[in-house]
Amino acid sequence: MASLCKDRVGTRRILFIDREGVRRTIRLGRVSNRTAETILGRVERLVADSFEGTAHDPDLAKWIADLPPVLHRRLARVGLVAPRAGAAPEGTLGELVNKFLERSSAKPGTRKVYDQCSDALLTFFGADAPLSTITPERADEYRSWLAAPHKALVGRARTPVVKALAVATQAKRIEVARQIFARGLRWKMIETNPFDGVRGGSKVNAARMHYVSRQDAEKLVAACRTPEWAAIVGLARYAGLRVPSELVGLRWTDLAPRATGEKRQMFLRVTSEKTKHHGGHHAERLVPVCGELLSILEHCRAVTEPGETRIVPSVADGAANLRTEFLRLIARAGLDVWEKPFQNCRSSCECDWLEQFPGRIAAIARWMGHSPTVAMKHYAQVLPHHADGAAADAAEWADPECAHLTRALPTAKSAQNPAQQGAESGGMERQSENPEPRNSRKKPHSLRQTGEWKTNQVGATGFEPATSTSRT
Repeated sequence: MASLCKDRVGTRRILFIDREGVRRTIRLGRVSNRTAETILGRVERLVADSFEGTAHDPDLAKWIADLPPVLHRRLARVGLVAPRAGAAPEGTLGELVNKFLERSSAKPGTRKVYDQCSDALLTFFGADAPLSTITPERADEYRSWLAAPHKALVGRARTPVVKALAVATQAKRIEVARQIFARGLRWKMIETNPFDGVRGGSKVNAARMHYVSRQDAEKLVAACRTPEWAAIVGLARYAGLRVPSELVGLRWTDLAPRATGEKRQMFLRVTSEKTKHHGGHHAERLVPVCGELLSILEHCRAVTEPGETRIVPSVADGAANLRTEFLRLIARAGLDVWEKPFQNCRSSCECDWLEQFPGRIAAIARWMGHSPTVAMKHYAQVLPHHADGAAADAAEWADPECAHLTRALPTAKSAQNPAQQGAESGGMERQSENPEPRNSRKKPHSLRQTGEWKTNQVGATGFEPATSTSRT
């Protein structure tokens, strides 16, 4: 009628089928086997009374009255006991999501992602769904639902199409769902996180990565209709700035030379709203300025109106739609439009730095404003000329001058088993005067065979203290 299961993490749960034929689960947590067996027996009696419609006997009724609040609430959720008077009503998914969003201090870009992930949760489960009904099994169903094709609106005309979410998008929505329920666990709204153990997949989408070469960057700058737009393109491609968030606070006073050894290098001081909560260099960093970017910025400063302190005044309020204009700029430059236009400019800048300064990943990651792990996972790209270099190195092995490397290797004829060679010649030739038994190779490095094993033993009173089992 009911069964007791033990999870891999050591927790226990009771499974049973209710009167409606629905499989129910009562989670007990980490309890002893004796306690779990006792609760299992009581649950079986409760299930039997539920099927027969009879009242509980005095012993069972007293056990129910003395139950701790947590276990009583779990039994009430599956319909085996009545909720206690004065107990707080169970929360719903809509209440948890609203509470999570209200107390979130995320930046506008992250808040937009939270809204999208929350909408997906509410669409699948429903805003009025009690939190107790969202079980690990239902979480797995939600994961499968995300991977299935859905109807979506794309393009400016909002054309309806049926398409599946990208793997990276699915992973992000599972991650945010886990965060929401983890917050509910901390707020005591739920007792377990149903999304623990649900794998979202990789958040890296290599198919959307594109390398913007320096030649293409020059075409983009030449196609800009204003010096300000040339500065936007240059800051994204040659300095790896986040667009538009890190352009808002840029001032001309942030561009200044600094001594680097015997030289004076131009640097740009960048304040990041996205990562400043981490403190240290995440809030403010220095980015080296190359010659191409310095030329663009100097031209932009020459035509800036007197008294203007901002490098990019048009993004001061942070509401400018730069992506649409940038897509037009890419088409005007005669280039094929790529996905994530500004993000790939930033990634291309880091790729150039990784080749220009090999072995300095920590410094490059600091210039970019993230960690080396993020750099290798989301920014570094494998470019075509990397494979060309590897192929050229491999071709050197076929050079005649490298023939001495394989000269010592046995040929196919000599590598055959000597017994087979003798069989081919009619079996009249002896392999050797003193043939060794088959599969009896010597171990030249064996201490037992060389006689060094006895002399190299640690004595009875060596590094370890003598015990009653040690041999003298």
